[in-house]
Amino acid sequence: MGYTNKRSYTFYAKTSVYTDSANKSTRHTVHTSPGYNQSTQTEPCNKYWVKAQSIIREKSEQIAFVKFDAADIAAMAKKAVYFDASNNDFIDIGLTGSQYVNELSSNVTMAVQVCKKETDLSTLTYDSMPGLAVIDQIDATQLYLGYTANVKPTTLNSVGYATNESLKQAIINGLAFSILDSSPTPSSSSATSFGISDPIIPSRTALGVHVADIQLEAEDMSPSGNAYVPPDNKCIVTWNIADIPYYFTQKPAQASFSLQYYTLTDGVSNGTKTISGGAGNTATIPVSDLTGAEALRWRIKITSDDGIEGEWSAWQFCTCVDPTGKATAISPVNTIVDGTKDVIFQWKHVVSSGAAQSKAELQKSTDGSTWTALATIDGTARQWACPAGTLTSSIKYWRVRTYNADGVAGDWSDAAQIVVVSAPDAPQIRVDSVDPRPKISWTATDQEAWQVELDGEVLGGTHYGAEKTWKSPMYLMDGSHTVRVRVQNQYGMWSNWGAAALPVTNTPGAGIGLIIQVSSKAVVTWQAYGSYDFYLVYRDGEVIAKTTETQYTDEISLGSVTYQVRGCYDDSGNYGLSPESTVTVKTGQYATLYGIASGKKVTLKHCGLKNQPVQNAINRDIQYIFRYGSTYPHAERSEFVTKKVGGTAVFLPGEDKAGFDALIGELVCLKTQSGEMVIGYLNETSDVSRVNPDKSVVNFSIQQIDYTEVIDIDS
Repeated sequence: MGYTNKRSYTFYAKTSVYTDSANKSTRHTVHTSPGYNQSTQTEPCNKYWVKAQSIIREKSEQIAFVKFDAADIAAMAKKAVYFDASNNDFIDIGLTGSQYVNELSSNVTMAVQVCKKETDLSTLTYDSMPGLAVIDQIDATQLYLGYTANVKPTTLNSVGYATNESLKQAIINGLAFSILDSSPTPSSSSATSFGISDPIIPSRTALGVHVADIQLEAEDMSPSGNAYVPPDNKCIVTWNIADIPYYFTQKPAQASFSLQYYTLTDGVSNGTKTISGGAGNTATIPVSDLTGAEALRWRIKITSDDGIEGEWSAWQFCTCVDPTGKATAISPVNTIVDGTKDVIFQWKHVVSSGAAQSKAELQKSTDGSTWTALATIDGTARQWACPAGTLTSSIKYWRVRTYNADGVAGDWSDAAQIVVVSAPDAPQIRVDSVDPRPKISWTATDQEAWQVELDGEVLGGTHYGAEKTWKSPMYLMDGSHTVRVRVQNQYGMWSNWGAAALPVTNTPGAGIGLIIQVSSKAVVTWQAYGSYDFYLVYRDGEVIAKTTETQYTDEISLGSVTYQVRGCYDDSGNYGLSPESTVTVKTGQYATLYGIASGKKVTLKHCGLKNQPVQNAINRDIQYIFRYGSTYPHAERSEFVTKKVGGTAVFLPGEDKAGFDALIGELVCLKTQSGEMVIGYLNETSDVSRVNPDKSVVNFSIQQIDYTEVIDIDS
């Protein structure tokens, strides 16, 4: 911002009044004078004290006020007004009245004060006077008739052309004059009233300052900084007015402007032209002046509404030839992206002209060296949403290049690496056989695990590996079935299900006759009226045995059970099926222990109700919880049940105590003569002290487990 035409200026006080502490609400006459000499004004500045009880007390004071001419103040509104003591700026105070008589031995001063707010002197009283700030003091020895106090308070000094707030207050709000003495001492010990014998009257007040005109400057000029200006379009130039740090009561504003410009072709100027305008901050250079140009130069000069013409700005340099830009990949970079969702690609277009891109191209690669097109974006957009499913799972690279305003492509950006996490495609299923144990196979990419669903039920949970074949683990009923397969990739993402129809048809084999003998066990015997490779034994619809024999002994059944035998082939899923047979298996005379893995069976002859009681304990855990506000606890019942069966076994000489010991730690089936059966581990035993060396006494307990006997028919 520029300041020019620096000059001195003097403000003269045009109105005055005084206030009186003895008459705090009294309004005194306001005196005005058109000239410098205010000798007709009689605004006193004095102070009186009394001696009471040997103590000096303030009695009354009068404070004089002056204000400067409002027309003078208004004329400075859009100027820089500043106080510069180094260039003889001043506050001049002419004093009238009788000679000051100092009746006190202490120092007395007259304070020059600034009013802290604008005040109407026509209504001013002692009670309503504004706050005052002392800016200088005049010693009592200088307060004589006709004395001129040349005051240069440092608080009004400023750097440059600052309109200091104290200076503003002095000019706009006015000045005040008062007598200061904090601890007066009487010159006569017998005096009872003393002070200034006659008032000091400030007869004239002048304030000398400096004034400067403000030259407005343009800033934020655009286009500039070698910005790109299209040669086939008009150019709109803009600017703002720079901040004005130092002004009096009002900022000057732009009233008009002059803009000069010229273009260059082959480095030669095409001649300077001028555009004039008013208060607006834009101007238009027509396309006719830019056609075929290589560069544009322009500058501007602002005239304020105070009539002050500013200086020309520096020339602004623009190019009409757009250089090629450099693209930079911003996002995604070195991160994992979800290929099942839209992926937002973002980049930056950097060109020295500042022009926007006209087009962008994106490429992708799996190795960072061989590239294929990914997308082309016309226009200025610097991001693109890659549709979900476009990117498959793998480590990939991408790069981008942008085109300048002239349609010329820049260099490709550096390659950015990403890891795409995406679900595999749904497998394509092929049905290889449709016998009762159908076979399928499928093709899939990125398979790390797989699942098979048959008729809505997932079979066997999740299978891991690259295997892509499946054979039904069970014999299916004739009719229409549906099989589905899905695969999981290394990122744990599942594909959609691939589905196929299974029209199952059995070619029945020879008939099978079934005979069952029951006691404390079931002996299943069958006769096939044809040839089969192996047989499956079913209990209550579940496969419990696979054998090539024609007999199977079931030791771990109890109560009503239904058996059936299926005749099977090694090279086909066809089968023959016996009729179902339902029998009742009862416990025997003695309790028995049967080792499920070893097949070892031990009879506990002396472990019955007649000799030693069998313990049968069933427990369901109950948790008691106390809650605020309740007297009694709340009960929460567990869904789990604990069942233990045990007792005391006595082995006499010759009985199978060694067999019992061999079953310790093994999974066993215990059947008691009372009709109880429990399957669990024999792991709680203890020998009781022997009273009779000819017998062994053992305490034992077996806890029921969740036991499933179903076997894998392909094992």
